[in-house]
Order: sequence, then structure tokens, then C-alpha cells
Amino acid sequence: MRKIVVGIVLLFAFVSSVFAIGNVGIFVDYTTVSMAKVNDQIQLMADSMSSLPPPYIPTVTKFGSGLIFGAVAGISVMPMLDIGVRAGYLYAFPGTIKLDISKGGYYMKLNVNFDASMIPIEGGFSFKLALPASPISLGAGVYAGYGLANSKLSMKIETNIPSAPNGSVEVPMQGGCLVVDILANAGMSIGPAMSLGLELGYRIANVSEMKSTQAVSNTDLGFEFAKDEVVKDENGDPVPFDFSGFVAGLKFTIGF
Repeated sequence: MRKIVVGIVLLFAFVSSVFAIGNVGIFVDYTTVSMAKVNDQIQLMADSMSSLPPPYIPTVTKFGSGLIFGAVAGISVMPMLDIGVRAGYLYAFPGTIKLDISKGGYYMKLNVNFDASMIPIEGGFSFKLALPASPISLGAGVYAGYGLANSKLSMKIETNIPSAPNGSVEVPMQGGCLVVDILANAGMSIGPAMSLGLELGYRIANVSEMKSTQAVSNTDLGFEFAKDEVVKDENGDPVPFDFSGFVAGLKFTIGF
């Protein structure tokens, strides 16, 4: 057994000396997110306040973009080809509805907030081509895996209008889906085994349905969710949370 173990260690040492060079990197990307159906629900909620006279019009912000922070690690299995893992945290800039009414000593403040995020964990491969007599390298990669999505709908109403509802409510939600990242990059060597570069690509990550993670009951504000209840639209169809979108950002890599 000991000879076998020693043999395996020597084999991997030989393989590493021939073509197995490892690398780790961190990246920060700006990203778009689709979220068309979620935005429809935000607009529907805002439209329900359309009976209010000007200037009492709600301010609406919809989903459209966000940031991704993450890391990637790989091992070269042959010249110019790496296999590895990629993981990160995608934060979508929230959707909001804000309304502030004040007249005749009465007031009402309404704040609705939609948070959404995803943790993708993927495996895949990448190619890298160093340009001759240049510190520049070009590359591309494809990664696929699973993305765990979280979201929270929060509403808070503050008012002194008689018989009007006061209070707040939160509905946490969770879901998941297949994630695929298709990427291209260009890097420049900035030191021994170190490079800094640009990363561009597209991500496919459409969560077909989200479920509430706990029971929520607030009849005054009109919220009633059972645990594990699917979030649906006005027609009774599941509301997809589509995190798909273009990415562009910076990537720092260290080889070893």
C-alpha cells in the first residue's frame, strides 16, 4: 500500500512538472439582470396607487443590474486548457416603490423593497493564449452549475390617517436553477505569475419559481403566505426570477 501511495505521489509530481500549473483568481463584475416578470409585479403594485392625485405619485425603481463578487480556481490539464471551479455572490440592485403623502396634518409613508441575490457554484473549463513577445493574453471559458437564489419582499407603512393600516411585513423567498456562464477575457501580466484583466460574458440563470421560506400572515397589509408557497402573479402563474444577463468586469489572477 505504501508503495502505491508513493507511486501516486510521484506520478502527480511528474504530471505537475509537465503541464499542471494551478491558478486562483478573484473577480468583480457589473451585470445586467432580466427580471422582466418581477418588474411587471412591481409596476402592477405601483399602478394600484394610480388613483391618487398629483403630486402623490409613487417613485418606482425596477430591477436591471447588479454586481458579482467571486473567485475562480483552476488546474492546467494540457497546454492552454484549464479545468476548475468558479463561485460568487450576485447582488441585484433592488426594486423599490416609495410614496410620501402629507396634507392637512395627515401623512402616509410607504416603502416597498424587493431584494434579490444568487450564489452560483460552477465547474468548467477555460482556454488561454499568450500572445508572442507580449504581456497580453486572451482567453475564454464555459462554466455550469447550480445557483441558489434568495429574495425578500418588504413593505412598511407609517401613517396617522384614522383606520389606515400601520406596520411592516417581510416575505423571504428562495429558489434555484441551472447556471451557465460563457466568458471571454483579456489579461496583462503585472508581475511574476500575476495578471490583471478584463472579463466579458453572458450568464444564463432563470429561476422558474420562488417559494416563501416561512409562513407570513398580515391581513392588514394584505399579505398571506404559507411556508413553501410558490410566488405567483395575478393570473396564478409562478413568477420567474431571471438573473440572466451580460457581465463585464475586472479579474486578478495568481498562478502557482
